Amino acid sequence: MENINSNINNRYNVSNGAINVNPNVQQTLDKSKQAVTQSVMDNPAGGMLKEYTDPMTIAMLPALYGVNTFVNHTMGGDLDKSLLGKIAKFGDRISSVFKLDKLHTGSGKISEFLHSNRFFKYFTDEFKAIPKSNLAQSSKMVDSYSAKLLAACKLLPENHEAIAETLGASYTTLSAKTREFLLGTLTDITAVDAAEIATELSQKGFDKFAIQTKRGAKTYHLSQAANKYKAAASQIGESHFGKTMAKGALKTKDVVTFHSESMLGLIFLASAITKSIKATKEAPKGEKLSTFAHVMSENYLGVILWQPSISLFYKLGGNKYRGLDKAGLDAYRNFVNSTNANLIFDKSAYKIAQLQKNLLLKGVPESEVATLAGKSLAEARTLAKGLASKGAKLKFWEKPLKAAGAVMDTGLDRLQKPVGKIGKSIIDKCAASDKGLAKLFGSAFEGLLKKRPSLSGFAGGLGRFLIIMFVLAPMLQKPLTKLVHKIFGEPKTYLEKE
Repeated sequence: MENINSNINNRYNVSNGAINVNPNVQQTLDKSKQAVTQSVMDNPAGGMLKEYTDPMTIAMLPALYGVNTFVNHTMGGDLDKSLLGKIAKFGDRISSVFKLDKLHTGSGKISEFLHSNRFFKYFTDEFKAIPKSNLAQSSKMVDSYSAKLLAACKLLPENHEAIAETLGASYTTLSAKTREFLLGTLTDITAVDAAEIATELSQKGFDKFAIQTKRGAKTYHLSQAANKYKAAASQIGESHFGKTMAKGALKTKDVVTFHSESMLGLIFLASAITKSIKATKEAPKGEKLSTFAHVMSENYLGVILWQPSISLFYKLGGNKYRGLDKAGLDAYRNFVNSTNANLIFDKSAYKIAQLQKNLLLKGVPESEVATLAGKSLAEARTLAKGLASKGAKLKFWEKPLKAAGAVMDTGLDRLQKPVGKIGKSIIDKCAASDKGLAKLFGSAFEGLLKKRPSLSGFAGGLGRFLIIMFVLAPMLQKPLTKLVHKIFGEPKTYLEKE
């Protein structure tokens, strides 16, 4: 026993009840800690964490957020006096001086000439006809701003009293459409209607309002939402060039801030600026500008090109819908959404739903697919084999494209797997309970099961991320980096270090 105590004392230097770790042991522990830390930092995720938590990056965020907020503010207010309105007017003046509308008309004639060529027309129309992947049914800029505008306007009837109080006597001068909408008698409005309503209320004096959400207060600016929508829809400006400049200014702002109004979107920009500044400090005289431009493009062009890369991926993934017309595509998506809206408890019902989903994707008419409902699994499989021949007829070259699109869309449009006996038992017991807490838990548990992740969803998402990150984005980035070198020169010292 004394020997054991002696060994412990020698190794850990125990004296008077206090443990002082032996220097050799402490050195080993320090080396292990350093190795683990280095391993984490060498890992791509660890490296990104280090970049985004750099003190200079963090310090830069409030300033960038302030600039972003200010730019958003300049895009609101009276349209003619807003940043977007002024840019459109400037574009109109340039168009008038250089007769750019004639050039646009000429390019339109060239496009018409090219489309008169059957070969060119076939492939351009063929590409446009491919629907985008279900992951991005509304990825167009105008659709995005239309949705934001409508979301803001749909909250206005709830704030009817506050609007009436703010406007005072001006409330009676509102148009009939705006008053009907605020009173709730007009519910079905388009983005154009919403822009008119938002603009009128802003001009009368009600432009800004806030609502409470789970994440805190969210503020809406009606004039900003309306002006941005008009720019995205090419409704600001008289000439084609003026409209394009206003839309381009909005697009530039979105790209630079990573389509975000929060700090999250600005952290990429802050990180890129930080790395560019540090690299520029170390660059020799004569290469500082080229180094800054190169590092900035190297680190931020990838972020800028992320959105186009995703859009391209959506388009390629949309090849899985080949053979479906609009009605067939709507039937397929409606079936997936309606099936996932309710939990499936029976494995046979799940397998039958999968058969129906696959048939709809092949282009089998919806009415034919519906005949599988209510059948036994064996009967449904027999029927499905016969119905498969009624699908859309694809050209020989369309078949591999459809298969490739399905691979790219792995994990999307999936049907949720059936809930096991334990899950069904919990839901049934909670539903039968008289206690409110049990019913609340049952409802939350059911919602959780509907949104539970799957292995195919994880694998598909990871695969898409890797392809976009390491294939599509670099493909688009290389020519732009070469352009930066042409303009600012090559930073030879920096490139040699790499």
